[in-house]
Amino acid sequence: MQKKLIAFAVAGALASPMVFAQSSVTIYGIADGGIEWANNGANHATRVQSGQQSGSRLGFKGTEDIGNGLSALFVLEMGIAMDNGTYSTHATNGGNSSTDVIPFARQAFVGLKSVNAGQVTLGRQVTPFYIIKTQADPFALGLNGTINNLAGVVPGNFDRWNNQVAYMSPKWSGFSVGAAYSTGVENVGTAAANASTAPDAGKSFGLLTQYSDGPVYVGLAYHHTRASAATTTPTGGPSVAGATDVATAKGWYLGTSYNFGVAKLFVNYLTGKQTQDGVSGNLADGNLINVGVKVPFGVHAVTLGYAKAKNKVSPDADARQLAIGYEYAFSKRTNLYAAYAKIDNGSNSSRALGNGIAQGLTVSAGGDPTSLMVGMRHQF
Repeated sequence: MQKKLIAFAVAGALASPMVFAQSSVTIYGIADGGIEWANNGANHATRVQSGQQSGSRLGFKGTEDIGNGLSALFVLEMGIAMDNGTYSTHATNGGNSSTDVIPFARQAFVGLKSVNAGQVTLGRQVTPFYIIKTQADPFALGLNGTINNLAGVVPGNFDRWNNQVAYMSPKWSGFSVGAAYSTGVENVGTAAANASTAPDAGKSFGLLTQYSDGPVYVGLAYHHTRASAATTTPTGGPSVAGATDVATAKGWYLGTSYNFGVAKLFVNYLTGKQTQDGVSGNLADGNLINVGVKVPFGVHAVTLGYAKAKNKVSPDADARQLAIGYEYAFSKRTNLYAAYAKIDNGSNSSRALGNGIAQGLTVSAGGDPTSLMVGMRHQF
């Protein structure tokens, strides 16, 4: 059960009772820990891991009714490493890089929400691609079977952007739309250098449309991202020394799911290209196809997933992934899990298994990693 902290715990008797009733803060989180037996195709390791099924986290979110159908809101969410007690920084992406320690690296934003007009928020937030993944990835962005293991082959695939302004509409007959814009790296990382050599560094925007009604979910998103400096490119591309402008990645994502009751089917397709002024051809060009199914029966559930990544620029750099997962629910908030996954890399591919926090061993080109995870997740 989420814990509600009423505002008068801080304000005391100095404010009106009406304000107390309208403002609240919620503490929430996930504690996920387990053991992984991993092999990178040449070596193996056994270790206690954090956040295998879902990234362990601690968050604070608040709302205040300010009248006329409007409410103020905020979210501060940090990643927690259950294996050593530190917090997980979740490396920034989308051309928004920083060497600084980032306590609330998962999310940190503030905004306004209107019942009729939708929500506008500012800060570090998830992207349109991420929003679809939470609905259409068979493994819900967790365990060793997530599509994110292979999604790096698609230029423009990013889960979070810094310095972002985002809009999300209300739902109209199952439909909703969203938009996001990141102003780039003007206040992080190598901002001083980029301001003169690459003023567009890190600037990114995305569009989202979704339909969700009953058993059906369909999401379509577009990302347009700029690299973080004039001499580098975002995901999937080589370094281009001496370039006079930053690279541009354009990616599309179509994610779907349908719940038949006895089973839930998932289908995902991502594709993207990356180009740079003064460089002929595509720096990167790739796509990802994924299908999966989740079958619940009582307190048990089994998930199967298959994904194939196609690299259209580098020869023999494709990869395939096969995964199976199992869950046992003690309650709505606590469950045990186990999962096994394997990646078949081409001779020039080095995709690794994990769930976004470096779970996999370093994989050499052509290596075929495997991973077995078991653990427990508690949500609060």
